[in-house]
Amino acid sequence: MPRWRFTLALIVSALLHAAILAGPGWQVPDDDEVLARPIEAVLLPPPMLAAAPPAPPEPPAAAPAPVAVAVAAPRPAAPKKPKPAPAPAAPEVQLPAAEPSPQQSAPPAEPPPPAESPEQAEPAAVSPEQPAASAPQPSPENVFPHHGRVIFVGMRGTDGFPVGTAEAVWLTEGDRYEFRLYMQTAGLVALFKRVSITWKSVGGITGNGFAPASFKVERDGVFKEGAAFYWDRRKVMVASPRGHHEADLMEGSQDILSAIFQIALFPPVERNIDMWVTNGRTYVNALIEVIGHEEVVTKLGPLRALHVRLGREGDDLLDLWYGIDAKYLPVRIRWVQRSGAVNDLQATTIEYQTGEGKVRLEAPAPPPLPSAG
Repeated sequence: MPRWRFTLALIVSALLHAAILAGPGWQVPDDDEVLARPIEAVLLPPPMLAAAPPAPPEPPAAAPAPVAVAVAAPRPAAPKKPKPAPAPAAPEVQLPAAEPSPQQSAPPAEPPPPAESPEQAEPAAVSPEQPAASAPQPSPENVFPHHGRVIFVGMRGTDGFPVGTAEAVWLTEGDRYEFRLYMQTAGLVALFKRVSITWKSVGGITGNGFAPASFKVERDGVFKEGAAFYWDRRKVMVASPRGHHEADLMEGSQDILSAIFQIALFPPVERNIDMWVTNGRTYVNALIEVIGHEEVVTKLGPLRALHVRLGREGDDLLDLWYGIDAKYLPVRIRWVQRSGAVNDLQATTIEYQTGEGKVRLEAPAPPPLPSAG
């Protein structure tokens, strides 16, 4: 292609571009004009959709046909056994005054109860519930004496060193009972330390024997520990200045003092019998083990006795000898503590009242000293 044609085409193209840019439709705004111009926007609601026609209601389901159920005829209720009424509360009975003996001075009068504090509140006594009428009854040949006492000499250790005296006193009146056990130092021991301890159990007499309502232990006239038996709601409360707790009351439960007389009322013949017992600190299931019949040494001389052990190995053990010829009253009590300490009570005097009169067994007086001449 000749050079002049190429030059001519280039000139024509430049003229056409200049004409187009100079036209009115291609004006470009400057920056200030763009920023000053407002931008308007309008939000429009979405288009409405036609609602679908509601579905026709379903026809109600047909009720199921009733099913016939055979109902057994009610069994006639068995007649309820009438519940015996609880034994009425009786005022606290007074024990007959014990006559002092040469082996023991008269026990000190029981001091009035100390003022109770929140930490030292003694449980209140309540009336026991009367058990079923079919309960066993005491055997005719062992009717418990109406009242009486047993005086003991107290010894300590395996050598039997005398340390004091003790006296068990009881009184039964109607359907009520009261047991007390006084213990106090005597002789040389009393010169260095005077101590008196009283156990007291009060309750009712039922076909099952003694049903305690309250038990307490006093030391030098001050409440130490005790228990209350709530037979109506089957609860027992064990209390001491260190605190108290409640437990379910088991059938035939006893305190440690009433348990001694309960065994005297119903001398066991089986080898192993369980009994729930409280000493005012604990409430445990104890074992009554029948050791057998043997001759026991007491201050009254050798006596035929039934030897029974109350407790379990590892706990305190209470060995009891009941005089066969003395209404099965306790004639010797030996208490072996878990610590190994041994306390031995041997009877010196037995007194009790029967329908035939008063019976008294007493240790023989010591022989008189030889005269100087």
